[in-house]
Amino acid sequence: MKRYLYALRYLISIHVLGLILFTAFRLILFLQGYEYLMGEEISVFTRLEAFVRGLWLDNVVACYISILPLVIVSICSLIGYFGKNLYRGIHIFFSVFYVVAFAISAADIPYFAYFFKHINASIFNWFGYTGTTLGLMFGEFSYIVAFVLFLCLSFLFVFLSRILLHRTCRDIQRVSAEKFHWKPELLTLLCSTLLIGVCLFGIRGRMGYNPIKVSAAYYCNNTFLNQLGISPSFNLLRSSLEASKSENREIDLMDEKEAISTVRRELNITDSLPDISPIARKIDNPGQPSRKNVVLVFMESMSAELLGHFGNPEHLTPFLDSIAVRSLCFNRFFSAGTHTNHAIHSVLYSYPALMKRNSMKGAVIPFFAGLPTILQDNGYRTLFFMTHESQYDNMN
Repeated sequence: MKRYLYALRYLISIHVLGLILFTAFRLILFLQGYEYLMGEEISVFTRLEAFVRGLWLDNVVACYISILPLVIVSICSLIGYFGKNLYRGIHIFFSVFYVVAFAISAADIPYFAYFFKHINASIFNWFGYTGTTLGLMFGEFSYIVAFVLFLCLSFLFVFLSRILLHRTCRDIQRVSAEKFHWKPELLTLLCSTLLIGVCLFGIRGRMGYNPIKVSAAYYCNNTFLNQLGISPSFNLLRSSLEASKSENREIDLMDEKEAISTVRRELNITDSLPDISPIARKIDNPGQPSRKNVVLVFMESMSAELLGHFGNPEHLTPFLDSIAVRSLCFNRFFSAGTHTNHAIHSVLYSYPALMKRNSMKGAVIPFFAGLPTILQDNGYRTLFFMTHESQYDNMN
C-alpha cells in the first residue's frame, strides 16, 4: 500500500506542478495586457477571479494528460508491479504532453497581443506557408521572448519532474514487496476507482447538463479579464474539434437581392419595403430619439395563435395582450430558426440562422456589432438574464 501511495504522490505532484506553470503563463499574459484594465475601477478580488477560472480550465487540460498515467499506475499497483521503467515511461509521457501544452501557452502570448483572442484552429491555415510563418515567428523580437519563456518553463518542468521521479523510485525501492492480502488490495482498488472518477469529473469540468465550455471563463464586464481565464490548450482543442465537424465548414451565401426576393416570395410579402423603420416612425421627433428602456423577452414555443391580441378567445395571455395594445406590435413576424441560439443570434445581431450550425456554441467567441453595441454606444447599460444554467449554448 505504501508503494501505491508513493506512486499517487508522484502523479499528484506532477499535476500540481503543471497547474503552477500554466498559471505562470497566465500571469505573463496578465502583465502584458494590464493596459486593458487602466481607467476602470476593478477590485483585486475581481481580477483574481480570472486566475481562479483559468485554473479551473487548466485543470481540465491537466486531467486529460493525467488520466492515462493514473489508469496505468492503478492497474500495475493491483498486480504488484512498481518497476523503474514504468515510472520512467510515465515521466517521458508527462514531459512530452506538458511541453506541447506549454508551447501552445507560449505561442498564445504574442497571438493574443496581436488578435486580442486566444490561439485557435485557424492557425492550421498557416501550415501551408511554413517558411513565411517561421520567418515571422523568429523575425519578431516579442515572439523570441515568448520562445525563451517556453524553453525556460519547459526545462523547469522536466527538471523538477525528474527530481520527483527519482524521489518516487527511491521511496518505492525502500519498501519491500508485500504478499497479497485482500484488505490493502481492496483499498487500492477503491482509491484507484475514486481517483479515476475524480479525474474524469475534472475532464468534464462541472456538474450539470453540459460539460465545461469556454464561456466558463466569462464572469464580468471587462473583456480582457474574461479572456484571461481561457486556457489556450483547451481553446485550441475545442476549436479544432468544432472545425472538424461538417456543419462548421465554410459556407457560401446567396446574393443579397436574390435572398430578399426569395424570402418575400416564400412568406407572401407583397407590400413595398418602407423607407423608414416602424420603430423610427413611432418616435415623435426623429431628430431627438426618446431615451426609453428597451426590454427584449425571448420565449420558447410561443405562437401568435395563443394571444388574445391575435384572436384567441381563451384569454391565456392577459399581460402580453396589454403590452401589445400600448406598444409597437408586429402583426407579421417570423421566427429566425428552430433553436434558442438561432433566435438570440438573429434578433440581437440581424444575422440569418444557419440550421445546422450553432453560432453561439463555438470555442472561439466571435465579436459582432448589433443592438447591444448600438445601445452601449448611446449610453445604455445592457443586461442579460437567463432562467437556466449559464453553460447552455455558451450563454455566459
